[in-house]
Amino acid sequence: MPDWKKLICEQVGVLRVCPAEFTEELVREWASHLEESFETFLSEGLSFGEAYQRGLQQIRQLAGARSQVRILQEVLMRGFTKQVALPGLVTFALAMAFGGALDFAGIPPRTILFSNGLFLSLPTSLFCVLPLCGAAGAFISRRNGGGPLQRITASLFLPAIMGSLFTVGVIAGWITSRIVPSYGWNWSLVVRAFALWLTGYAILPAIPLVLGSVAEVKLSSMRKPAV
Repeated sequence: MPDWKKLICEQVGVLRVCPAEFTEELVREWASHLEESFETFLSEGLSFGEAYQRGLQQIRQLAGARSQVRILQEVLMRGFTKQVALPGLVTFALAMAFGGALDFAGIPPRTILFSNGLFLSLPTSLFCVLPLCGAAGAFISRRNGGGPLQRITASLFLPAIMGSLFTVGVIAGWITSRIVPSYGWNWSLVVRAFALWLTGYAILPAIPLVLGSVAEVKLSSMRKPAV
């Protein structure tokens, strides 16, 4: 009998970032189904090799992009509040606290001005401490049973919130421009400003936050269980 569990783990790469309990349950369920299908194929007169190839075909379907996206969605929704939302809010609060402390200490962000009046704000000092915030959120997520995927996702709450706020602001401005003809909506200017805001307050902060959470995931995986 083929080792279906091993084959599934090798082929369905997304399982490597899923919590161990979830992965074991899912692999056990799939392997059981494949064993039943394999025996059915043999009973229908197929050779061992043909039945094995049909089983591999089913595994390839499980490893398809749509199937893996569904797995990620299910993983993120399991224990979302404890493993993603709460650690994410802690990450957000820590980042805001560090940012407020830097402002209070008189350490302003670096600002790049452009000729059209737009600017790019780069809080470089805050970027240096954001890995600690990402690691803290990942640590809390792990303590609440979160796997690598949940822990990394929790670190992205700050960029997600900032990006959502900017997006809502642009949509609100566009709606206002449709209602008030004299609002003076300038798509060219809005798109450039939105891109700069998103870069400075969401995309760039996401990098150190993710690095911090990935470091926590790596370090925790290197720890040997106590004997």
